[in-house]
Amino acid sequence: IEENKAPFADMISLEMGKLKTEAQAEVKKSMELLKFYVKESETYEKMMFANPSSRISPQGIVFKIVPFNFPLWIAIKTAGPNLAAGNTMLIRPPDTAPQTYELFEKEANKRGLNHIQIAFSDSSHTEEIIADERVVGATFTGSTAAGRKIASIAAKNLKSYIVELGGVDPFIVWNDVYLEEAVSGVYRGRLANLGQICNSPKRVLVHTDIFDRFRDRLIAKIKKDFKQEIVLANSRVHQRLIHQLGEIVSDEATKILFFCYELNGIKRTYEESSFESEIKRAVALSEIRENISNIKLLAPPVFETLASTSVTHREEIFGPVFSLKRVSSLEETTDIANQTSYGLCGSALVNDEKVSKSLFDQIKCGGFFVNTLPTSYWNMPWGGTKDSGVGRECAFDGFSNFVTRKTVI
Repeated sequence: IEENKAPFADMISLEMGKLKTEAQAEVKKSMELLKFYVKESETYEKMMFANPSSRISPQGIVFKIVPFNFPLWIAIKTAGPNLAAGNTMLIRPPDTAPQTYELFEKEANKRGLNHIQIAFSDSSHTEEIIADERVVGATFTGSTAAGRKIASIAAKNLKSYIVELGGVDPFIVWNDVYLEEAVSGVYRGRLANLGQICNSPKRVLVHTDIFDRFRDRLIAKIKKDFKQEIVLANSRVHQRLIHQLGEIVSDEATKILFFCYELNGIKRTYEESSFESEIKRAVALSEIRENISNIKLLAPPVFETLASTSVTHREEIFGPVFSLKRVSSLEETTDIANQTSYGLCGSALVNDEKVSKSLFDQIKCGGFFVNTLPTSYWNMPWGGTKDSGVGRECAFDGFSNFVTRKTVI
């Protein structure tokens, strides 16, 4: 990967449609994880040998199904620790990134790296692959609906599995923070990777004391700074969004994005529904249309969510959409944060240590981030709770998921 940094970044940017800088960051992060496991694998082996009566051994072939949004990083996040543990990886790449994996396979074969094999297949072969006696387990990153199917197939065949699924992560902005930094953080966090990140701050819970000023400054920032977060009209990004959204989020959440496209001159069929007025209000708040080199740009809509039953509050919207909700107390905040079947991450911008401790103690999720944007780290366990998944990757957890611990007396 290091010897092909530029080609990998170029291909990811081309196929996924993300900014070149984001593709370069993905390649760099993938390399850092691999270097980490080269350094730490011996330490992890010693940890597992702490009991003199215990021995460990790799289990065999681990099957990884990779989503479209981070085609290299999510594959390496599983492959790195499993290769360090002695397993072989069988990776099924996303349909949208065949050339990235053709490059990967070509460069791996040149170096004789036969412990990584690429399976260019579709979902119709998933059950057959997992059931194969040579495959010891499966890992999957993607939607909750697909994750349930993978888990069911693995369980039926008595195979281990790790599934990292969706999220409707709460991002709390308390009344003691510096407002401009809070606006900038939410803006960057939600629009990174076109908003197509499982742990993106999809529900922004803002203290009522600063809510109006926060909302107005966020809308002003979108109108001032927005240039290239989402490119529509005959672009690869637009086509990818249209193709992928229906597979990843609910019908209602998909319609929200399609509705916004139509209001900006892109014709799209949608059904009338109870949230139509909410969509119109959101687009009216932040609508902006620009033409740069004959490419139409659509500003991300800002929703002011009133009811906890709103689709913007309970469903994962896998795209550049802001959902804001007013909160007035610590108890109300934690209650609203937990009003979802998901539990991947939570975040808070807050200076009061008692408030931050109460939030990370009470909000049910796999990881909580205070005064920083949520992200995965190779040296810390990563995964969700509830409908956001089962199991952990990265750090020691990633190394130990598919090894056999044998007691020897």
